[in-house]
Amino acid sequence: MKQAFKLIFLITYTVAIFLIKNPLILAGVFLFNLAFIVVLKTNVKQMLGTMLRISVFILITFVINILLTDIKTAVMVFLKIILSFSFVYSYRKIISPMQLATAVETIFKPLKLFRVKTSDISLIVNMSVTFVPILAREFEQIMTSLKSRCIQVYGITKTHKKLQYMFMPWLYNIFERTNSLELALKSRGYTE
Repeated sequence: MKQAFKLIFLITYTVAIFLIKNPLILAGVFLFNLAFIVVLKTNVKQMLGTMLRISVFILITFVINILLTDIKTAVMVFLKIILSFSFVYSYRKIISPMQLATAVETIFKPLKLFRVKTSDISLIVNMSVTFVPILAREFEQIMTSLKSRCIQVYGITKTHKKLQYMFMPWLYNIFERTNSLELALKSRGYTE
């Protein structure tokens, strides 16, 4: 039940950030996030590196908000995204993927009345949370391997030919991992 409260707090706090309209309250949230980062001893360098990787999406959101609304609203949304990202990034020290799966199963228990298997939902959440970093790491390894072979994936000429060197091994690894995961789940009794 404790994990369920952690997850509910995470979702509520993140949604509440996006409902704030007053810049002073947003500044208070910034101070709370800063204290949260310090108390949990979050590695700020890693957090900024991760934020840099998703900065393209943040900037696209910022530009779309400038085009559709005004600059003040766009800046507020930009700040809210950064605040929610920093909070969620730090919060992952409090709740592990297994605890997250347990929390999801606890929250969805009322669905058992409709014969929904909540254990399957928690298994899906657990697999997705643990699977994504593995795929990202494999993608980085493939990129490093290609660079060591002097194959520059991003360039002006014949990019589509170069992309096959990157995506084909990555997709192959995804299918291999999926097959091994399927065998592991079948051996543990997760069959229909």
